[in-house]
Amino acid sequence: MLTMTDNENYLTLMELRKRTGLSQEAFAEKVRDAFTKIGSSRSLTKKSVSDWETGRHKPTLTPEETFEVCRLLNCSIQELAEASRQANVRQSVQ
Repeated sequence: MLTMTDNENYLTLMELRKRTGLSQEAFAEKVRDAFTKIGSSRSLTKKSVSDWETGRHKPTLTPEETFEVCRLLNCSIQELAEASRQANVRQSVQ
């Protein structure tokens, strides 16, 4: 996992996902499987991933779901939060 202190060096959500080698569809499938294992009925689609990466939608995740997303992206909660914040900033600028 990365341990960055300079906000400018954080990866975007897309970069975090691509770093794992997963397409949006494959990532959505892995998240759905992980959520099912922890008892979450939340569904995730390729469009959901795209909307999250571009800042069009910001998911509200439980702590358990957040942990699973971080595990799948091999990132810290801080990295995930910063990547999500960057996506929202970019969306508000457009």
